[in-house]
Amino acid sequence: MSLGETDLFFGDQSPLQQAGRFGGPAYESRPEQFAMAHRVAHALDYAEQVCIEAPTGIGKTFAYLVPAIYHAQSTGKPVLVSTHTINLQEQILRKDIPLLAKLLGRPLKCRIAKGRSNYLCKSRLDQLVRQSTLPLPGSWLAALLKWSGTTATGDREEFSQAADNQGFWSEVACDSLNCMGKLCPHYRKDCYHALARRALAEAEIIVANHAFLFTVLGHADGETSALPEFSALILDEGHTIPDIAAAQLGSHPGTWELRRLLSHLAHENRRGGILEPPDSADARERINSLLTGLTALQPKLVEQIRQLAPQGGSLLRLHEPSPQNDGFSEPLNQLAGALWRLAQSCDLTHPERAAALQSASTEIREFADQIQHFFQMADPRQAYWFELRGRHESEVSFEAVPVDPAPQLRQILLPPREEGETPLPLIITSATLTVNGSMDFFLNRIGLPEAQTLVLSSPFDFERQVTLYLPPMPSPQDPRYEDALEQALRHYLELTQGRAFVLFTSHYQLRRMAERLREFFASGNYRLLLQGDSLSPRQMLQEFRTAERAVIFGTDSFWTGVDVPGDALSNVIITHLPFAQIGHPVQQAREEKCRAQGGRPFFDYLLPEAVLKFRQGFGRLIRNRQDTGIIVLLDGRLRQKSYGKIFLNSIPTCRDGLLYPMDET
Repeated sequence: MSLGETDLFFGDQSPLQQAGRFGGPAYESRPEQFAMAHRVAHALDYAEQVCIEAPTGIGKTFAYLVPAIYHAQSTGKPVLVSTHTINLQEQILRKDIPLLAKLLGRPLKCRIAKGRSNYLCKSRLDQLVRQSTLPLPGSWLAALLKWSGTTATGDREEFSQAADNQGFWSEVACDSLNCMGKLCPHYRKDCYHALARRALAEAEIIVANHAFLFTVLGHADGETSALPEFSALILDEGHTIPDIAAAQLGSHPGTWELRRLLSHLAHENRRGGILEPPDSADARERINSLLTGLTALQPKLVEQIRQLAPQGGSLLRLHEPSPQNDGFSEPLNQLAGALWRLAQSCDLTHPERAAALQSASTEIREFADQIQHFFQMADPRQAYWFELRGRHESEVSFEAVPVDPAPQLRQILLPPREEGETPLPLIITSATLTVNGSMDFFLNRIGLPEAQTLVLSSPFDFERQVTLYLPPMPSPQDPRYEDALEQALRHYLELTQGRAFVLFTSHYQLRRMAERLREFFASGNYRLLLQGDSLSPRQMLQEFRTAERAVIFGTDSFWTGVDVPGDALSNVIITHLPFAQIGHPVQQAREEKCRAQGGRPFFDYLLPEAVLKFRQGFGRLIRNRQDTGIIVLLDGRLRQKSYGKIFLNSIPTCRDGLLYPMDET
């Protein structure tokens, strides 16, 4: 039982008092942290399902990691911790767990769970080296070979050049297409993927991300060995769960993935490949025919989508089944059959080749099933749409996503048990789970309306640390809004000499403002960092922390999960209330379902979802008790609409800033 040990750890003689000796933060008593740790330990001991709103600053990772460690120790099974962002995973693995190991006086076994494509496949590398014609640049392959001779994990994160070109890495990554499993000569000795899976079984804490978790747990045909049996599930950054689950529980086959799949098989006609001549002529002919058909059909499909998509966009919803337009599932099924027959013919003479052919056949058939499912609109609970993707929007994705993931989420998070069997302990936490003080909206979205809840207070003094500016502004639909926004941004960015996040809800508006303010930034010697330019979000943050007078113009990924404590960030400007994208197929389908059930889509769904995201954007500013700064809200609807009070009531009371002079009219 972990409850007593957890209470002792966070009690008067807490080992946390020694954290400073080991490079951790200086100790300070945190009543909210103790309350959360006690509640987590109770849920673990008594197999409860509890959702905890834990504001920034209470030390929530320690509050769930400590009882999780004691629980894993007492049950002999690991606790699975899932997060949304890489930053939080790295914090747990590289900072929190090492510090806790020192405080507890014993080593802790913590491992990260990743998909198989993150690992180098030695068998594929061996085949590549034997080829006379290499699909990779010589310098890249040379670096890969050098790294492969020294790495103990085969994790592409260790190979710096893996990020340079994902296409190169896919040639040597472990994947299900040609995996021979236990028949592979590397499997028992030095298969990196198998080694990683075995290490998970010996761990006390397993760290994963939500996308991987719902991919593995949400599909009956997923990798059954991807995760060992775990004794409890803890999900941090829980506010992201519904949207991530919906995406992962859907299917997303596309022309790029199909071309890669077929091209990969086409390359297998080399010496030692699974389609080496002469007995594979039928399969190779079918592959070439499919590639030819794809090349001919794709540009026509792209043009049709561009013509029919609303307002010249890149999304086109499928309203009625159209199996007559499915030109791929049948030939793909025929190819899968040819690969399976080929596998049977060489099963006794070349079992390794047979195993790889069977894997390829299964993957091709699954892809065909997804395409067929899309054009038949096989599940009325899903939304279906075409989406143009790629740098030039020349690729097509066939999207099928649950309109309401709650029923499937419930099955995953609280799987049915035999009579008398104890349910799995479940803890979900985030800094933002409530709307207007209630967690009902979130609980219904994850399919667990009966889950227990705990809402903790913030340790920060917002009336001292934050000045809130709410100037009179036109509504974003008002023609005067863009001029007013430009004027307000100039004023409030000068007020803090940059050091600001400016949060937008559309890339179009972001670009428009960047262009209008170009001379302002140049003359004021500001460093403007635009999301969607050459730098990744992580690189933008790195430069923002060190550059003088830096300003980030960001969209979705900067509203949540971004942490910049200290003086580097002193100003967060919210330009637009973060309502969901109007006209998105999933959004349309959710509104239709809500109306059909007698609900009001705006108040029942759109508004509470926007409030949660709004609270996330607000939370970017204050990350510790020393932080100070300003929050600027530039959407006129906060003053003009009755629902504006719901947004304002969902954030802490701050010091009122002087209103920026601007005509109400």
